[in-house]
Amino acid sequence: ALVGLPPINLLLCRLSERADYRFATLTPTHPVRAFLSRFNCGTIAPHPSLSIQTMSEPEIFSTSGTLFESETNVLALTETLLLMNPLSRPGVRLMDRFADQRWRARHVTGKVTAPDAELYAICSAIVNATSRDDCTDIFIFTDSMASARRAVDPSIHSGQGHSVAVCEALQTWFTCKDGQSITF
Repeated sequence: ALVGLPPINLLLCRLSERADYRFATLTPTHPVRAFLSRFNCGTIAPHPSLSIQTMSEPEIFSTSGTLFESETNVLALTETLLLMNPLSRPGVRLMDRFADQRWRARHVTGKVTAPDAELYAICSAIVNATSRDDCTDIFIFTDSMASARRAVDPSIHSGQGHSVAVCEALQTWFTCKDGQSITF
């Protein structure tokens, strides 16, 4: 269990960075902004006694915490975050408008290793894609090229049945018509 944990300093840095992004994406009228400085308070009035901008410099330097760290780190963020992007509204999003173009599935695999689960996911995607009449190109995005290679290798290995199913589906798909391609 300990092998899967990242080093604690990297974990804390990641959590701190996420907190910075959460502060950056607060709406301009969020109550937490009342505690921030004038650069980050948005349109809300600062808190009369607890705001960073009402503290003296010695008080600011002697105080620490997530609020103070995020206050300085938010100014260093270079990415522009749009809170209410018109393209992110439900019904307007790309995946909402073209919902018939996607396919989702959830399969129970039991207790297997990660490479076997990845092989099964690749097999499921390829078998589904090759069964569609309008599919001419298949793009498989994976972080496990070893599982992708095993998917098209029908020799004896763990998950051979999935590899055989992939090879059979691709063989049938490639012989049906010209111009098909698969990219990993």
